[in-house]
Amino acid sequence: MQEDAQLGTVIALISLSDHDSGANGQVTCTLTPHVPFKLVSTFKNYYSLVLVSALDRESVMNYEVVVTARDRGSPSLSTTASVSVEVADVNDNAPAFAQPKYTVFVKENNPPGCHIFTVSARDADAQENALVSYSLVERRVGERALSSYVSVHAESGKVYALQPLDHEELELLQFQVSARDAGVPPLGSNVTLQVFVLDENDNAPALLLPGPGGGAGALSQLVARSVSAGHVVAKVRAVDADSGYNAWLSYELQPAAGGARSPFRVGLYTGEISTTRALDEADAPRQRLLVLVKDHGEPALTATATVLLSLEDSGQAPKASSRASTGAAGAEAALVDVNVYLIIAICAVSSLLVLTLLLYAALRCSAPPSEGACGPGQATLVCSSAVGSWSYSQQRRQRVCSGEGPPKADLMAFNPSLPQGPISTDTLSVRILQVYQNSGEGQDFLMELNQQVFEMLITPEGRLRSRCLLLSLLLLVAWEAGSGQIHYSVPEEAKHGTFVGRIAQDLGLELAELVPRLFRVASKGRGDLLEVNLQNGILFVNSRIDREELCGRSAECSIHLEVIVDRPLQVFHVEVEVKDINDNPPVFPVKEQRVLIYESRLPDSLFPLEGASDADVGSNSVLTYKLSSNENFALDVKTNSDDTTQIALVLRKSLDREEAPEHNLFLMATDQGKPELTATAQLLVTVLDVNDNAPSFGQSEYEAKIFENSDNGTIVMRLNASDRDEGANGEFSYSFNSLVPPMVSNQFRIDPNTGEIVIQGNLDFENINLYKIRIDATDKGHPPMAGHCTILVKILDKNDNVPQIALTSLSLPVREDAHFGTVIALISVSDLDSGANGQVTCSLTPHVPFKLVSTFKNYYSLVLDSALDRESVSNYEVVVTARDGGSPSLSATASVSVEVSDVNDNAPTFAQPEYTVFVKENNPPGCHVFTVSARDADAQENALVSYSLVERRVGERALSSYVSVHAESGKVYALQPLDHEELELLQFQVSARDAGVPPLGSNVTLQVFVLDENDNAPALLLPGTGGGAGALSQRVARSVGAGHVVAKVRAVDADSGYNAWLSYELQPAAGGARSPFRVGLYTGEISTTRALDEGDAPRQRLLVLVKDHGEPALTATATVLLSLEDSGQAPKASSRASTGAAGAEAALVDVNVYLIIAICAVSSLLVLTLLLYAALRCSAPPSEGACGPGQATLVCSSAVGSWSYSQQRRQRVCSGEGPPKADLMAFSPSLPPFPGSENAGKLQDVDHCTEVGPFILILKYLRRNFIIL
Repeated sequence: MQEDAQLGTVIALISLSDHDSGANGQVTCTLTPHVPFKLVSTFKNYYSLVLVSALDRESVMNYEVVVTARDRGSPSLSTTASVSVEVADVNDNAPAFAQPKYTVFVKENNPPGCHIFTVSARDADAQENALVSYSLVERRVGERALSSYVSVHAESGKVYALQPLDHEELELLQFQVSARDAGVPPLGSNVTLQVFVLDENDNAPALLLPGPGGGAGALSQLVARSVSAGHVVAKVRAVDADSGYNAWLSYELQPAAGGARSPFRVGLYTGEISTTRALDEADAPRQRLLVLVKDHGEPALTATATVLLSLEDSGQAPKASSRASTGAAGAEAALVDVNVYLIIAICAVSSLLVLTLLLYAALRCSAPPSEGACGPGQATLVCSSAVGSWSYSQQRRQRVCSGEGPPKADLMAFNPSLPQGPISTDTLSVRILQVYQNSGEGQDFLMELNQQVFEMLITPEGRLRSRCLLLSLLLLVAWEAGSGQIHYSVPEEAKHGTFVGRIAQDLGLELAELVPRLFRVASKGRGDLLEVNLQNGILFVNSRIDREELCGRSAECSIHLEVIVDRPLQVFHVEVEVKDINDNPPVFPVKEQRVLIYESRLPDSLFPLEGASDADVGSNSVLTYKLSSNENFALDVKTNSDDTTQIALVLRKSLDREEAPEHNLFLMATDQGKPELTATAQLLVTVLDVNDNAPSFGQSEYEAKIFENSDNGTIVMRLNASDRDEGANGEFSYSFNSLVPPMVSNQFRIDPNTGEIVIQGNLDFENINLYKIRIDATDKGHPPMAGHCTILVKILDKNDNVPQIALTSLSLPVREDAHFGTVIALISVSDLDSGANGQVTCSLTPHVPFKLVSTFKNYYSLVLDSALDRESVSNYEVVVTARDGGSPSLSATASVSVEVSDVNDNAPTFAQPEYTVFVKENNPPGCHVFTVSARDADAQENALVSYSLVERRVGERALSSYVSVHAESGKVYALQPLDHEELELLQFQVSARDAGVPPLGSNVTLQVFVLDENDNAPALLLPGTGGGAGALSQRVARSVGAGHVVAKVRAVDADSGYNAWLSYELQPAAGGARSPFRVGLYTGEISTTRALDEGDAPRQRLLVLVKDHGEPALTATATVLLSLEDSGQAPKASSRASTGAAGAEAALVDVNVYLIIAICAVSSLLVLTLLLYAALRCSAPPSEGACGPGQATLVCSSAVGSWSYSQQRRQRVCSGEGPPKADLMAFSPSLPPFPGSENAGKLQDVDHCTEVGPFILILKYLRRNFIIL
C-alpha cells in the first residue's frame, strides 16, 4: 500500500458466513483497534477493508490487521483472520543532517585533494528514495568560484580541498553542501560548513626599515660618541603576516666577526638597539650590526636586519653632499616615471576619441532606410478568397511547449458550416412481442434479468396496462443497472469441464481485457470447485461438487463467487446454485432398534421408532415406510407441522411374554427420487415382565476427568442405569449414597431423574485432586430395589496460578568498582500449579550488566556480569520475569532498582587544554580577566571542584603576585596593573582538583597576552654630555646647498607596533616666515630646502614635533638650534651637484604640468563628442515604422472561416538592434473596412516609445561604458 494512498482506498475484500440460522447466524465484523483502516459493508456478509487515515511508512511500515467475526448467539462464537498490510514508501522525507552547521579546522598549506571532512545525511525513506547524493551549493569566494577551493564526493559526502589554503588570504571558508535523494521528485536539504584555516608558520618576518623606499637592505644611523650606557640609538621594526605565536617576534644581536664584544645590545621583544656601556675612542667609527628577527613558530623563521652605525664626535657636523645627490637622483627618477604614465594616458584617451568618431560615422552610413526601421517590412501574399483573409507579418516565430499535453497555440479557427460531431450513446434494446387481445395469450410477461435483450409478452388492455408495462420496464432497467450479481445453476456431481455460464459476457467484460485487468475469481471455502477460462470467458466445473458436503441439509445451496478486476477495481458477485440429484439412499441411525413392551400393554399402544434420514433435499428426501408382515404389530406414520415425519409401532393384539418373549421385524424406508433408493432396519421387540429386576449400571466403577475452576452447572458425567422390569418397576431415581461425606455433596449434586452429576462448588486442584462418589439407583417397584456404582472424579490442573517472585535479600547500592560476580540480590520463585504449569523459568531485562545464577531449584542469585560506570548509567531498573510452562503461559514480574554508588574515578576535565586570553595593559588591580571551568563526571563530593594556581616564578617575582584564581568559581583576577613593556606574555597553569579520596586533578594552561596601549610618549635622544639636553645645537656653513643634512633628531618609543612608529614634523616658525629647512617624515633628518644666503638669520631655532601612531597619539618636541656661519672656502662639489639636481627636478615638474593639461583637454573633447551624439539621437523625431509594425499584407483566406491571432500583452523597446517582431493577425470578412482606401488593408498598432531625458541617457551610457577617474 503506498503511504500516500488516498483515504477510502480499498485494500482487501472480506466475506464471512455462519452455518447457523436466526440470531446465531447473524455475524458482525470488527477490526483491531488503533489501525488506520475500517470495514465498509458492501453486501450482506461482504466487507471492504478501506483506508481511513493517513499512512506513514517511517512510523509504521507494516500493519497486522486482525478481523474478528462474532455471531449473536449465546454464548457468542467468534473467529479471527489476519491481514498483513505492508506500507510501500514514497519520497516524502528530505535528507536530514545531524547538525545544521559543522565547524572544521584545516591547517593551511594542505596538499591538494586532501580529505578535510565528511558530511552525512540520513533519509528516513527506503530504497532509491533514501539514496542520498551530495553537491556543493555554488557561490563566489572573493573573485573565484567555490568549486575551485573545495569539492564534495557525490556518494560518500567526503569534502576535499582542491588546492592549498592560505590563512593569510582566507581565514574562514563558509559554504553549503546540498544533500538530495533519488526520489521523484527529489527532495533535498543543505548544511553549512565553516572551514577555519589554521595558521602555519609559513611567513618569515618582514623588516620595516625607514627610508625613501621603506624597505632598504640596511638601516644607517649616526650615533654620538658621547652617549652613555643604556642609550637607545636605533630601533629595528618588523612584522609577520602569520598570527598568534607564529607572529610573535623576538630580536637577537648576532655576534660580531672575530668574537669581539659589541658595545650594543637589542631588546628581546622591542627591537631597540641600545648601548651596553659608554662609547670611547677605541670603538670603531663604523659599526655593522646584524639583528636576527625570529618568530615563535614551529619551525621558527628568521630575517636579518643590517644596522650601520656611524660614531661621530659631538662637535663634528656630518657631511650631506652624497646624501643630497642620492636624494635628488631618486626624486628625478620618480618624476620620469610619472611622465611615462602621463604620456601613455594621453595616447589611450586620444585613441578612444578617434575610435568613437569612426564608429559613429560607420553607423550613420550603414543605417537602413527609415521606412519600417522598427517594423517587420512587407509581408508576402500567399492565398486569398472571397470569404476571409489571413495576414502574417511576423519575421520570426518561437514556441515553447510546457506541461504534459501538446503545446497550446493562440491561433484559433472557426467554421460556421461544419456539422455537429456524432454523439456516442448507449442504447438498451427491449424487444416487445405484441399479442392481440382475442388470442388469449400474453396475460403476463417474464423478464430474464441476466440478458442484454429482454423479451416481454404484453396485451393492449388500455392505458393502465401500458403504465404498468412502462413502470415494469423502468424497474427492470434500474435493477439491472444497480445489481452486480449473476445467477447460474449446475447439478451436483457434474464432471470436470461442465459448462456453467459465459461469465465474462454476462458481466459486460471484453475477452481481451480479462488478462490485463487481472480477472480473477475468489470464493469463500472451496475455491477450487469452479474456474474461468480466460481465453473464452466461460465458467466451468473444475472439481467434484457434492451438494451434501457443501450445504448439508440446507434447502438452498449456492456457491458465492467474487469476480475481481483491476484498473479500475471492480467487484462482481456471482451466485452458482448447486441442484440436488438423488445420489444418497435413506439411512437409519441404527441398523437394529430395540423396543421394550410390557406384557401387560393393551392393543393399539404406540411405540416410537427412529426414522430414517436422507441427505438429499426436495422430493429426493421424501420417504415412505413399510413394515414386514406380522400379526401383532402395524406401522403408524404421521407428518408434523414442521414437515417432519414421525413413525411409531402400533400393538394390534396383546402380548404374552411366556409365549413369545421377543419379536423380530423389518422396517423399510424408500425415497421418491428417480431411481428410488431404499434402506432397511431391524426391529427387536422385547416383552417385559413384572418388577423382579433391580436397576443396574453398565459398570461398577466410572472415571471422570474435569478441569479445576470449571463453572457451576458443568456436567461431570451422565449416568445411565437400566431396569429390566416394566412400568413402575423399571422407573428409578439417582441419589448419593448415605456414606458420601459432606465435602463431596457440597461440591457436586446429582439429578435424580437424568443421572447428571453437575458441579455446584469451586474445584481447586491445589486443594483436592480426586473425589470418590458412591451412587444409588432405586426403582419404584414393590419392594423397591436398588443398584450401586462408584464414580472417581479426577480434577485436572489448569494453569491458573501466576508464578510468585520473592526478593529475599538485597545488597544496595552497588559501588561502580564492584567486582564481577558480586551478588546483588537473592530471588526465589514458586508456582502452585503442577507439572509443566508449575515449571518456572526466570529471565532478566536485556542489555543490563547483571545475570541470574541458579543456586537451587527455583532459587536464583542476581550477580554482576559486566563493569559498572555510574557516569554512564547511575541506576538500573532490572525487571525479573518468571514464566511457567503452561499453555497459555502465565508470567509475573518483579522490579529491582539497582543504584550505582559513585567512586572517585574521574578527574576534573577542562573543555580545552589551553586558553588564550588578551588583556590590555594598565588594567585596574583586581579586575576579572578570565574564568576557567572544569567538569567532573563523578557525583557529590567527588564532583566538587576547587581551583588553584600552579605556582612558579615570573622573572624575579612569584606568579601569585600577578594573578589569583577563585577556588570555587574559577575566576582569574589580575592583582596589579600589567605593563606590556615589562611583560608581554604571562603563561601559567590553573589546577582543578576534586574533593574525592584520593583527590584527582588536572591542569589547564592560560596564555595571557598583555596588549599594548599607547601609554609612552616618544623619548628624545639628544647627543651631548648628558645625553638628554633640552636642545640640539649645530653649526651650519652658509655655503651648503639644497638637500644638505645639517642635523638629525633621534627619538624612541617604549611602546610597540603602531604605538611605537614615530613620525617627525617641523613646526612653522613664528610670524609665518618660511624656514629654509625641512625634516624627514620618518628619519628625523633636518636638511636644507634651498641654498642659504645672507638674508637668512644667523641663528635658526627649529621646533621638531615627534609623534607616534597610537590612539590617541602622544608627542614630544625637540628644539634644534642652528648657527649659520660664513666660510671662506669655495663651495663644495656636493653643493653644485645638489643645485643641478634641483634644476632638473624643476624642469621635470614643468613637463608634468603640460602633460596633465593635454590629458584634460583630450578627455573633455571625448566627453563633449559623446554628449553631442546622445543629444542628437534622442532629440530626432521617430521615423515612420520606427515603433510600429509596418505594412501588413493579405496572406491567405478560404470559404470556411477565418483565423485570428490575438496577443493580450505586447511590450516593445525601440533600439538599433533590429526590426521589432509583430504577430499573426486575421480579419473577418464581415468587418467593415477602415476609412480611406489606401489604409484599408493596413494593420494599425498603438505602441509608443517612452521618452527619456537626454541627460539621463548620457549618464547611463557613461556609467555603462566608462570609468570616470
